[in-house]
Amino acid sequence: MSQTRTALRAARTHLRAGRAERARQAYLEVLASSPSHVEALVGVGHALRAAGKLAEALDWYRGAVRRSPAPELRRELERLEPPAAPSASGADAERLLAEGRVDEVRRWLEQHAGADPRRLLLLGRACLADGDVGAAQAALLEALRLAPKEPTAHLWLADVHAARGAREQSEVALRQAIGLRPGFGLAWLRLARLRRFDSADDPDAVRVRELLGGDTLSPEDTEALHFARGKVLDDVGAYDEAFEHFRQANALHRAREPFDVRALLQLMERIARVCDASLFSRLTNLGSESATPVWIVGVPRSGSTLVEQIIASHPRAYGVGELRTFSRLTADLPSRLHTKTPFPECLAELDAPSAQALAAQYLARLGRDAPPDVLRICDKMLSHVMLVGLFALLFPRGTVIHCQRSLMDAGLSMYMHPFSGSGVGYAYDLDDIGSYARQCDLLMRHWRASCPLRIVTVRYESLVAEPERGVRELLDAVGLDFDARCLESHRAERQVRTVSEWQVRQPVHTRSVARARHYERHLSPLLKYETG
Repeated sequence: MSQTRTALRAARTHLRAGRAERARQAYLEVLASSPSHVEALVGVGHALRAAGKLAEALDWYRGAVRRSPAPELRRELERLEPPAAPSASGADAERLLAEGRVDEVRRWLEQHAGADPRRLLLLGRACLADGDVGAAQAALLEALRLAPKEPTAHLWLADVHAARGAREQSEVALRQAIGLRPGFGLAWLRLARLRRFDSADDPDAVRVRELLGGDTLSPEDTEALHFARGKVLDDVGAYDEAFEHFRQANALHRAREPFDVRALLQLMERIARVCDASLFSRLTNLGSESATPVWIVGVPRSGSTLVEQIIASHPRAYGVGELRTFSRLTADLPSRLHTKTPFPECLAELDAPSAQALAAQYLARLGRDAPPDVLRICDKMLSHVMLVGLFALLFPRGTVIHCQRSLMDAGLSMYMHPFSGSGVGYAYDLDDIGSYARQCDLLMRHWRASCPLRIVTVRYESLVAEPERGVRELLDAVGLDFDARCLESHRAERQVRTVSEWQVRQPVHTRSVARARHYERHLSPLLKYETG
């Protein structure tokens, strides 16, 4: 019995520290002498799940349920069972991808895509969203082999090349997509962002203008083409005309996808009320001892991609881009805790086993593709500004980097760039951008005042004005020695998947500082939120 207790204690410690395989071995040691030990069966499931092996984990959970009639175990198993198969049309897969359930969509499609070009296309998108660019390319190339005239496959293949920094290959793929579908708005928009225009009479610029003069475009294509036309005119300095196209693009998006920013602001207020100093003082020593995670938060277009690129250029660091895993795990938190209390109020019910399982699963995904000797891994999902309190409970030794930039510049940049995925509907209205940015600032002030987690502020304007000083301070803040390679982060051969993908492949510059001065007469809705 003493040996069983020792093995269980070791297994829990390994799981808490993110050592999934060692935890699995310790639980198996218990099962060698007690094959029906329910905690050990569940523990093996937790370890496999933390390692990203959900299908295997489900088998162990099912075994635990067969040996225990506990309703909470049955509910957990029902929650984790694979989702309904996406429909042949891909509608379900599209919905699940938009909800951030990338792993579920990818797992199902890997088993069922077969030789169906539509499913292979979705698989490529899912792999790209999952950060697996190699698998995405393989799926898309197979889709193109089966359906060589599918323009959307060329579009997504262009994104694969863009993620790798292969500009010429990306342009070739985009032009192939346009050749197959001349009015393909997203392809024109990607192409406009790929290059800089010196004249409004450039052949590409003229073609975009001509397409907008037609009357056969879909609302989606029209929206993208307005964004593209705005980019062209911004490049050539026709700012008033450019803003009119950005305004039309954003209005079209809001008409297609209405967004109520009030619900988001109210959620942030609830989070601040729940995650007060008393919660942190009461819920201590629940999670992982790992200092590996570095979360980069803030409003979009505030320099987060540059910050990640700098840190990830260090030989002992790695960047995963915008990882949706934590948001997905948080959405499932009430069922994990077997409560009907919603997030964030359910945080008051967080216990050590749940915290350790959650931390282990996140760590496993965070480090899935990273070299084994890295000390820090960056996750730059900016909406994690709302999850700083949960990070503090799960990873008290982690680091949060808060990126800040002039609201006028950041807000204008948001308004000029469409975003993929859900959750950023506020970015298509200047007033919503301002109110969201103000609430983010209030929430970050709350975290600094009440949250026992290291929070570092990086000001974009200061970083680009004095790059070496800024890089040294940034590396020191995350516990890394200075490395000169971080001063040339634009040369780093790594994948980048954001609207900033081409900007961060250029040397650090100050050209984007105070860009809003060109559009001042149009930005009054933002001005009232600017705090300096």
